[in-house]
Amino acid sequence: MRDRLIPFISDLAEGTDVFCFQEVLSVPDAQESAWRKSIEFGDSFAKGTVADGKIFSAMKKTLRGFEPLLSAPYVDGGSRLATFVSRGSSVVSHKVHPLRVEQRQRARGKDIWARPILQYARVAKGGRQYNILNFHGLWVYRKWHSDTPRRIEQSRAILDFIGTLRGRTVLCGDFNLTPETESLRMLEESGLRNLVKEYGVRSTRTKKFWRSRDTFADYVLVSKGVEVDDFGTIDEPVSDHLPLYLDFR
Repeated sequence: MRDRLIPFISDLAEGTDVFCFQEVLSVPDAQESAWRKSIEFGDSFAKGTVADGKIFSAMKKTLRGFEPLLSAPYVDGGSRLATFVSRGSSVVSHKVHPLRVEQRQRARGKDIWARPILQYARVAKGGRQYNILNFHGLWVYRKWHSDTPRRIEQSRAILDFIGTLRGRTVLCGDFNLTPETESLRMLEESGLRNLVKEYGVRSTRTKKFWRSRDTFADYVLVSKGVEVDDFGTIDEPVSDHLPLYLDFR
């Protein structure tokens, strides 16, 4: 991952105010040996690139002009959310909000626990403030990106939290949902604009993704008041997900 991702974000840093990353690893030295033994990867791409327990440290070194925000793990294996805010902006407040959904499932012979969270940062720039919500939705074995009762409840919990916020909101991340799901439709019907749909994005996955028929997972949704100048994907294979970009005011 370092060979592709780090140069990629370095090239984008100068013109970017906020980076939002999902499935970021930050494994302490004392735990790394046990962590590597506990992790299994379903394909060679993941084994060779995602299995980098120090990727957050590499990101921080590359994005020195940004304030780094890192969540606690939200799933077995140590995956975290990371948001980097340019020091040309200011972080007014930030926190991690646990959603009221918890999942335990048996997958590939292992018990896997997950509790989705929202990583929240209120960011100010140019006299305006924005609520930035970084999110990674439930992964469900055999159900993949379709609706489940817990995913429906997950969407309700997201909307409840957004209802406590004031002002312009950007919700982004890996939702693990296809466009036609009720879980996603609930967010749209609340008044959030689904930019993946609005801008006609045809896929948010790269050829590295082994389940090629599930071509969507990632979304950016914005509230009333967010003025969108441009939105789309960046065709760079730095992951099994295509990077999304948003130019907004």
